[in-house]
Amino acid sequence: MTGEEMTASPAGTKILRLLYFFGVGFVYRTAVDKWRELIRSHCRRNSKRAIHGLMITRQLQ
Repeated sequence: MTGEEMTASPAGTKILRLLYFFGVGFVYRTAVDKWRELIRSHCRRNSKRAIHGLMITRQLQ
C-alpha cells in the first residue's frame, strides 16, 4: 500500500472516525465528572460526620 492509497480514503470514514473520537471524549468527560461528584459528596459527608462528632465530644466533656 502506497502513501497515496492511505490518504485517498473516503470522506465518510474520516467523518465517522471524527464522530467516534468526539463520542469517546464525551463519555470520558462524563465519567470523570461523575467520579469527581462522588468524591466531593463523600468528603462532604465525612466532614459533616467529623464536625458532628466533635460537637458530641464537647458536650460530653
